[in-house]
Amino acid sequence: MGLNNYFWLLIIGLYSCQRHDLNTTQQLSKWALHYNDSLYSVNVPSNTVSDLLQHHLIADPFVGTNEDSIQWIAQNDWTYSTSFDVLPSIVHHTNKELLFHGLDTYAKVYLNDSLLLQADNMFRRWNIAVNDIIKEKNNTLM
Repeated sequence: MGLNNYFWLLIIGLYSCQRHDLNTTQQLSKWALHYNDSLYSVNVPSNTVSDLLQHHLIADPFVGTNEDSIQWIAQNDWTYSTSFDVLPSIVHHTNKELLFHGLDTYAKVYLNDSLLLQADNMFRRWNIAVNDIIKEKNNTLM
């Protein structure tokens, strides 16, 4: 596996739809990368190598032969997470969805410990209904 097999993630937003009209959008921010029992603040879209490099957890893969020393990254599973509250303008709508662009080819997505999606295609958009899972406060997306 080469440097192209890293985790890419972009959460476009939490959508509330009513009668096929897009009423409200909530962007999700303040993401964290889980590594060695610690959380590191990251921005999405992103990839694991850039995030580890930003926090000085690996050597720069573009210097010398450092790329050889980071091949273990592609061999591991990585977890990104965020916590959020639902905006008051969204919480009372009947239909709520999470919209994902650019999930890694193989990714599992959990909301509040419920498996939402097992992605198998990076080149598509995923709309997932979350009506029965999402809460007004303290949601965790991983």
